[in-house]
Order: sequence, then structure tokens, then C-alpha cells
Amino acid sequence: MPEVLPKIRQVRDAIDARGLECEIQVDGGIDRTTAPLVVEAGANILVAGSAIFGAASPLDAAAEIRSAALAARN
Repeated sequence: MPEVLPKIRQVRDAIDARGLECEIQVDGGIDRTTAPLVVEAGANILVAGSAIFGAASPLDAAAEIRSAALAARN
């Protein structure tokens, strides 16, 4: 959901401003398209269910999501 991205950014900014070390987990709607968006917004733990388990090749789907997320982190 695109409306969640600003909320992730807001939480990440608040965490960083306080010098805290916290993980931000996003669960729901994670796939190879949304993974980089939430990582860029500040999330660092992604939970993908149907994008992996509903795929013809779950291992390939997981690798694609991971690759997309890592590319956005750099």
C-alpha cells in the first residue's frame, strides 16, 4: 500500500533522530516490486508470504525479492 511508505519514513526518521538501533519490519504485500520501495523508506526486515509461496518457483521468487531489496539498500 503506497500510503504506508510515508509512515515507514516517519518512523525511520524518528528512530535515527534519537540514535536508536531498531528494526522496522514490513509484513504484507511484499514482492519484487514493493521490496525496494519499503527498503528505501527505511524498513530492514521484509516478510513475503504469497509472493513466495504462491509462485511457481518459491526459491526463485525469494531470490528475486531479496535481490530487489538489496539493490535498493545500496
